[in-house]
Amino acid sequence: MRPRHLHRIGAGVLGAFAVIHLGNHLAGIAGQEVHGQVLAALRAIYRQPLIEPLLVLAVGAHSAPRGRLGPPPPRPGPRAPRARAQTLAGLYLALFLTIHVAAVLAARAQGAETDLAFAATAFKAGGLWPWVFAPYYGLAVLALGLHLSAPLARRQPHMARALTGVAVLTSGALVLLLAGLLTPISIPAAQIAAFPLMP
Repeated sequence: MRPRHLHRIGAGVLGAFAVIHLGNHLAGIAGQEVHGQVLAALRAIYRQPLIEPLLVLAVGAHSAPRGRLGPPPPRPGPRAPRARAQTLAGLYLALFLTIHVAAVLAARAQGAETDLAFAATAFKAGGLWPWVFAPYYGLAVLALGLHLSAPLARRQPHMARALTGVAVLTSGALVLLLAGLLTPISIPAAQIAAFPLMP
């Protein structure tokens, strides 16, 4: 199997997990308890000893520099802007996944619960943290939608536009949810206090 085919298969697995993971977060719109119930059901699947290491390995493989393993550099022409946008979105996703997975694994190693409250803590930490984490999360969802929709744009432009639109709406909903503007999120005071001070 060629490296680019492996890249696409791995990307499909990660994309599917990302969609499920986002769906789990958005379940929090119905309440923190609903989010916790969905999270517990999903963890029973993806935290299996044979599944979770493969997901972490896939993140590492897609986030590490890989030369020509991914799509080739865009050539001049009408598709160049789309290809460039897909590449930039992929680079941001690689950065986000590296930071996000490392933060979650580090928190778990310290015995912290990595649930909806964990994701929302920065929005309550004061200072500039909300202004850092809003684009951090929001751009990740937009980048995912753009990265997945770019290959569809040539043969299925309507589906590509629809996917991009869904990504925009999901991005906004996620940021509003984590900011506590769609439903209250209970966060332990000690967890908020643990965040570094920022002006």
